[in-house]
Amino acid sequence: MSFNKKHVSLVMLLGIFALSFAIHADANQQSAINPFCTEGDVTPQMRALCTKMIGSATKWDQAAIASVNRISRKANRSVKHLLSTIEAKLAPSVPISKKSQIMQICKKGYQEAIEGLQECSSLITVGPFTSYATTLTSIYTSFEDCKDAIVEEKTQPEIFEVTRFTKSIQRLVDVALIISKKDPRAAEYNDKLSKGEFKDSAGDPSLIGPINPTIS
Repeated sequence: MSFNKKHVSLVMLLGIFALSFAIHADANQQSAINPFCTEGDVTPQMRALCTKMIGSATKWDQAAIASVNRISRKANRSVKHLLSTIEAKLAPSVPISKKSQIMQICKKGYQEAIEGLQECSSLITVGPFTSYATTLTSIYTSFEDCKDAIVEEKTQPEIFEVTRFTKSIQRLVDVALIISKKDPRAAEYNDKLSKGEFKDSAGDPSLIGPINPTIS
């Protein structure tokens, strides 16, 4: 009987220890998340990815530029090889004219996305604050154009590399969009709007000046 009681007590102690350890680990993980990655109902996985992308950035423009640079590096590293893969994997059953059309859509979509990322680098610190998030949304769509063109061709099987790349890079763009919601110009704009300071401009965001850049 005494052995059973000791056994039960030991199991309970181990359970309490395990629970305490899990709570402590979760608290440490939460404290390690960068504050720019905590917008709204962002999943723990996306918060972790976001923090990995922007590291210990303490200024909004640092975080935004880090996220855009991460997307740009992946795009520039992957697109050329991906286009070669697409061309090689288009099925013989796809008409030559259709193959040419798909390749044009893919090249255009990826090029527009890369150009949009270059534009984002300047929109982070200048221009209407809404332009940055709008451009990111366009980039998200541009990265999807190629996959859509392939899927729409009924005689063409899915090209795994394209699907994987699209999903992966769109997750990175999602992170940049999460960070964009922390733009200090948005808070300033909403504050002025709530105070009725845009009576003659219908809330024109262009009245919000550029933020002070912290990255040279």
